[in-house]
Amino acid sequence: MFDGVKQILGPDAATSHVDGTWINTRSVGAVIHSPVDGSALYEVLHAEADDVERALEGASKALRVWRHTERSTRSGLLLAVYRAIKAHKETLASVVTAETGKVLQEALAEVDYAASYFRWYADLLLRSTESVKLIENASRRLTVERQPIGVCYLITPWNFPLAMVARKLSAALAAGCSSIIKPSESTPLSAIALVRLLTKAGAMKGLVNLLLVDDPTSLTRQLLDSRRIDKVSFTGSTRVGRAIVAASAESLPRLSLELGGNAPFVVLADADLDQAVSQAMVAKFRNAGQACTAANRFIVHRSVSERFTQGLLKRMKSLVVGNGFASTTTMGAIASKAAVDRLEGLIDAERRQDTEILRAETQLPNSGTYVDPAIAFRVPFSSRLFRDEIFGPIAAIAEFGDEEEAIELANDTEAGLAAYVFSRSPDSLRRIGGKIEAGMIGLNTGAISSAEVPFGGIKMSGYGREGGEAGLDDYLNFKATTEPS
Repeated sequence: MFDGVKQILGPDAATSHVDGTWINTRSVGAVIHSPVDGSALYEVLHAEADDVERALEGASKALRVWRHTERSTRSGLLLAVYRAIKAHKETLASVVTAETGKVLQEALAEVDYAASYFRWYADLLLRSTESVKLIENASRRLTVERQPIGVCYLITPWNFPLAMVARKLSAALAAGCSSIIKPSESTPLSAIALVRLLTKAGAMKGLVNLLLVDDPTSLTRQLLDSRRIDKVSFTGSTRVGRAIVAASAESLPRLSLELGGNAPFVVLADADLDQAVSQAMVAKFRNAGQACTAANRFIVHRSVSERFTQGLLKRMKSLVVGNGFASTTTMGAIASKAAVDRLEGLIDAERRQDTEILRAETQLPNSGTYVDPAIAFRVPFSSRLFRDEIFGPIAAIAEFGDEEEAIELANDTEAGLAAYVFSRSPDSLRRIGGKIEAGMIGLNTGAISSAEVPFGGIKMSGYGREGGEAGLDDYLNFKATTEPS
């Protein structure tokens, strides 16, 4: 299942990339296993403290040059990376599927999504050529200059191991920053593949560094204690995000935190139910529900809840769960055995509370880590399925009576990343969408993310944005200058 991958990753163990060199570490490594079937993929050799120091030195040196490069030069590198990703699309998708277990078609879509950020920022640099803006004022000359923020520490999750690196790194490079990447310990291979393509595309020595570690807390502490990290961009759990905020208190780098979600999926009485069910399959079961933007709480008007649930169950039963490389598979693996046990525990807890549990009753493979998709129908609002982020293929459905109740239920969470609303009425969609507390809203759609618009949340889902012009601004400082006319 890993044909052609070693031409990108190399034939031996996976290692860190420090100041332009793939290092031969002395540290004992760990073996990466595939959720698809449990097979060993690569041995990962971990970076040591002196490697971290060399990464900081390399990033600092590269920054002094890269921050002064012309926008056209930066755009050229980003475009070269875009083309390299597209040229190796199938191979990169194989890496993603092997280390995450997701369906190959979803992995191919992830590769396209990753590439789109490099292309979008390459184009943006050429469309917007001025880094200094003159402000009109009769008595004074006012200018605002945008400058690269500096050395960036990029921490990415396991569920979209190529796209999350691309989303952060493309903006950092476009802004004129250098970077140190820390991918997930369980899915580092996609990041390695991307950095290899970057170096072949002409990225200068030290501009992009990649550190593979078994103790991310120690790595983060060492980097922040150095006081040479100017920005931290983290995607992951709210718990770890809080820890990063605390660890940053002394050195005060700029933080961008894309944390957990608990997305409501509101279905009004007048919704097109076929459309709502179809989009629910996208919003809930893409990547087996392992996405921060996944629909978590289905809030359905009681007049249509039975029909919506039966429609969703019918579609759910058509899912083929299994090996992501198989052409017939439509839902892939869960990240780990521990995650499978957690999800089954949530279902068992609901069953003990007499919640109606509907299963897809799919045939699961004998090896690998998989869950039979489930619906929990008419869950109480106090249920853990409603209070916590599920991160798996379980659809929790509750009923509401009127619009105000739907809005109240949708906002009854600490999270505020994504939300979805379905109705035939444009006025209802915009009115309810405007009242829901979330950074991103899908109106009659379950797909809400693209390179052109900012991605991020509010409340306990974090702050900062990735994508769009706002995503570039997160890697820039703004310097205001005032002179007499």
